[in-house]
Amino acid sequence: MTYINITIKGVDEKKYRKIKGIAAEDNVNINRVVNEALESYIELKKTKAKKIDPNEPFFRMRELAVDYGVDTDVMNADKYIYQ
Repeated sequence: MTYINITIKGVDEKKYRKIKGIAAEDNVNINRVVNEALESYIELKKTKAKKIDPNEPFFRMRELAVDYGVDTDVMNADKYIYQ
């Protein structure tokens, strides 16, 4: 992987200081935090770009579902829908 040095203009100072403090608490460099944030944004866009074809069987929709984490159960939605 190739890394570059860049300057980003227009970053909210309060947010930057907050995330830099969180990174320091976690003993992580800010460049790692930024790279992880960029990767998360790319994955989010990929997920949102998937379209649901109305001609596809319902069970295929679960492949397009987004898991929002704790207290969500999108992967087992069938058992709730078809009870």
